[in-house]
Amino acid sequence: MKKIGGTVLLAALFLFMATAAMALPTWETPCVEYKFKFSNYEKWNDVNGNGIFDVGDTITGILNITTIYKVVGSSQTIIWQTYPGSNEELTGNFTYVITDKQYNGPVTVYNSTYTNSGVFGSYTYTLADEIDLYYDTTPDFNSTYGVNNGATDGVLWAKLDTTGMTMSGLGDNATAWAAADALSAHIAGISNAPLNLIYNNTGVGWINPVHLASTIDYSGAGWTFTSDDPLTATTVPEPATIMLLGAGLLGLGSWGRKKSKKSKEN
Repeated sequence: MKKIGGTVLLAALFLFMATAAMALPTWETPCVEYKFKFSNYEKWNDVNGNGIFDVGDTITGILNITTIYKVVGSSQTIIWQTYPGSNEELTGNFTYVITDKQYNGPVTVYNSTYTNSGVFGSYTYTLADEIDLYYDTTPDFNSTYGVNNGATDGVLWAKLDTTGMTMSGLGDNATAWAAADALSAHIAGISNAPLNLIYNNTGVGWINPVHLASTIDYSGAGWTFTSDDPLTATTVPEPATIMLLGAGLLGLGSWGRKKSKKSKEN
């Protein structure tokens, strides 16, 4: 009976390790917060050709997760980074569809170095669609516009539903963005947007929603925008893991009761 009980526990441990094999890095559970730092490259597609950023237009792009932090209170510890020569990467692609546009009035932007200023319209855009993330052990990500960027190589790691995400921005055309950029102003931002994980191959459970924040800058040629996005997510135990651990504990309990009964009989 001892041998059988030990076999059950080893099998449970093996299955748990197999479930977590795609984890990058090894995640801690439960309720541990992680922050994923992205570099994004985005292209505005002027679907109706009117030169205005508005409903029906799309933003397509690629991303590269450069750093993963473990967050404890106000402190952040780097637990994974990609770098030239590394043997793994987390990359992805996305398409946002603009589903709504609201004008919020004029905003005056001041440069911190010079005395000139600019007045821009302020807008809020509602976006939809998803972000797809891939884990690749043969890194080849290339952010150059118009080339094979390697963003979707490897194994599909996660999908995030962006439906309902909002972006607040200055101006709604390239002329306004270029002027804002000249004033050292970010042209748009996404603040604490809640996203739902709709596909998970990370090896651990995550609490929905995860949260995205972003600072968006105008690039112009090639990629229209670049952005620097942290995504914050918190781990939970996977149901399968809980069941396996429960089975192991039941096995131990059963073995213990039988051992105790046998001892009393003797």
